[in-house]
Order: sequence, then C-alpha cells, then structure tokens
Amino acid sequence: MVRVLEVWLPLPLPPFDFLAPMHDGSERALGRRVAVAWQGGVLVGIVGAEREGRSSEGVDLRPAIAWVDGEEDMGDPVRLMLAAQARRSAVPIGVCLAQLFA
Repeated sequence: MVRVLEVWLPLPLPPFDFLAPMHDGSERALGRRVAVAWQGGVLVGIVGAEREGRSSEGVDLRPAIAWVDGEEDMGDPVRLMLAAQARRSAVPIGVCLAQLFA
C-alpha cells in the first residue's frame, strides 16, 4: 500500500494526487503544507485529503518533494470550510485556496 495525498494548489484547478514525501514518518497529513513539483518548478499546496492507495498507483503518481515547516498547519475547520465553499460556488478548490492567501 502507498500513502496518497490529495493536494490543493493555489491555482484555478481541481486537487491533484501525489505520493507522500519519501521517508515520511509523519502521522498527520491533513491541512499540512507540502512542496510538489509543478511545471518545471515547485509549488506549495495544502493536503486536503489522504488515503491508502494500491501499490500499482505508486508507479503512476509523483512523490511530493517535502513537508513545508515553519508555519502552522491549516486547521480542520478552515479546510472543511474551503471545501464547502468550492462546492457551493461550483469552482475548483484551488480558486478558494488562492483567494484565502490573496
């Protein structure tokens, strides 16, 4: 089994799945900031959900680069509010996330 993270990027896009960072000993991922490779660069996103995936998914998904430390994680109330806002507004979660940090 592999640990799959649903990462919200501050872009007008839906969430993307990434494997948890290599050598990840962390228990909690929800609401944490994580760096991912994006179009030749690096973006920081928020983990909106996580799940256990099949080993075969590990071949198809790219691993996240690393956890981003230094600031508090996004709490569950804020994370759930953003997801609800995206559903009510019928926009990708990345739009709501970008507005939060604008």
